[in-house]
Amino acid sequence: MTMRAGSGQRAQIVRESERKLSDFRDRAEDFDLAVESSTVVSYNAFREIFHQVADEKPDQVVMAWDDNKPWGTIKSASKIDELTGTLPCEFLVLKDRGLELDEVLLATAGGPDSDLSAEVVRALQTEVGVDVSLLHVVDSPAEREAGERFLSSWAADRGLEDATFIVDDSGDVEGAIQREAEQRSLVLLGATERGLLSRLASNSLHLDVVNTVDCSVLLAEKPYRRSLRQRLFG
Repeated sequence: MTMRAGSGQRAQIVRESERKLSDFRDRAEDFDLAVESSTVVSYNAFREIFHQVADEKPDQVVMAWDDNKPWGTIKSASKIDELTGTLPCEFLVLKDRGLELDEVLLATAGGPDSDLSAEVVRALQTEVGVDVSLLHVVDSPAEREAGERFLSSWAADRGLEDATFIVDDSGDVEGAIQREAEQRSLVLLGATERGLLSRLASNSLHLDVVNTVDCSVLLAEKPYRRSLRQRLFG
């Protein structure tokens, strides 16, 4: 929670936070989850999240993404890169537009971030029973057959062979996602560029489609360990 008010309202902020956390704990009980909660009041909520991650060492962080969340509390590009250059764990970032869990679209071109999206989808299938569609985009009709083989193999390796397969041969990844998202309530996207979180924080994300679709969007990024050469030369 971002502290936008003066320090005299700290107690009020904490009370409101505890009320929301109580609601969350009630929801978690439906899934037999044991929940521990705490509130940190900070002028720099984005940085504080990473401090908490360093202390708690979680496997995964789930964050909301909208104008009222911590993204706007850190302005320095160097500080953003310092925090997000090497992620300490998996991150899931949800842009919530009235989240419903029925028809789910997972767009994939392969890679570890799409693997994280696949893990989320399998969990949703098990717990909620969502209908899953997998989208893979190829550059031309001549590549459609290869795309179909890739998608079938990718899905089988990740336990998603019962999903609906969609191979789009337009070569337009964002256009394909936007078209297929019209009939879905949630789209899952693996990071297609390194530094997903830093791009979100600096409002320089290249995937414009996350702002143009009407449904909720979940972005996934796995930790990326840079080599010494990459750290030195970029």
